[in-house]
Amino acid sequence: MQSSSPFNANTIDWQKPGTLIDTSQLPEFDVDGDAIIFDYRTLHGTGDATVKSLRRAFSTRWLGDDATYCERAGETSPPYSNHEMRHGERMREDWFPVLWCRA
Repeated sequence: MQSSSPFNANTIDWQKPGTLIDTSQLPEFDVDGDAIIFDYRTLHGTGDATVKSLRRAFSTRWLGDDATYCERAGETSPPYSNHEMRHGERMREDWFPVLWCRA
């Protein structure tokens, strides 16, 4: 779904503690069900929802079969250390198992 929101995540200084944004123009969607899937770069949250029961989350990272490691500043998410990958190398299959390849 294409949003008509004027919000642009690229204009926010995410590294500055206490950065506040006006969320009044962000699109909201009512979601029923047990699971949601979205691109990790999607700004998301519960809004004003009050959670009265235990909430559990299971987070996974899925990569294309042509994904390569990109060296960058800062910690990765999740924080992997001692992975021994170099910039531009294919991702380690012993750390990132291949589930399906294009024919």
